[in-house]
Amino acid sequence: MLHLILQFRELFLLDLETQEVERLTYLKTAVTSPVFFHEDNKIAFLENTNWSAEPAEYRLMTIDTATHDIEAVELDAPQSEEDNQLIQMLDRAVNSLTVAILYILLMSLLSVYLLHYASKAYLPSIISFSLGILTFAASFVVAAAANAWYGMGLGMLAAGIFGCSIIILLFIFIYKRFVK
Repeated sequence: MLHLILQFRELFLLDLETQEVERLTYLKTAVTSPVFFHEDNKIAFLENTNWSAEPAEYRLMTIDTATHDIEAVELDAPQSEEDNQLIQMLDRAVNSLTVAILYILLMSLLSVYLLHYASKAYLPSIISFSLGILTFAASFVVAAAANAWYGMGLGMLAAGIFGCSIIILLFIFIYKRFVK
């Protein structure tokens, strides 16, 4: 029975019965994600051609375990023929900066309204800070209970809400000072 060993940069094959290790690659690049073929004595793997540089550039390779012949697999996918101008326009229009600007505008206008008609100009900023605190607390709960990546995502959302809340609070201070 054969077993793959992936060492830092090269690919090795371990025979589990004899405990013999055979080096398969001499690429001097990073080799990742090796997978045996089901019917052939071949292994597919990804070669990081610019290892230790960013962004990583991968090339799909195969190696024959008997002959050690390495071949590159060319993936030639056709370009999309559809023109999605509407989708692309919506994607550019609804991004995080746009959402943040609209959130700040909504809460600032709500603060102006409440200042003139209810004398509670700071209520929207208090609600916004509370929402940020709840989101930040929820990020820890989600990270511990479900997935750390989801928790980090909620933490980043909480940081954005805090930033918007500070801008709203500054707007209220300036507005009250110069308008009223």
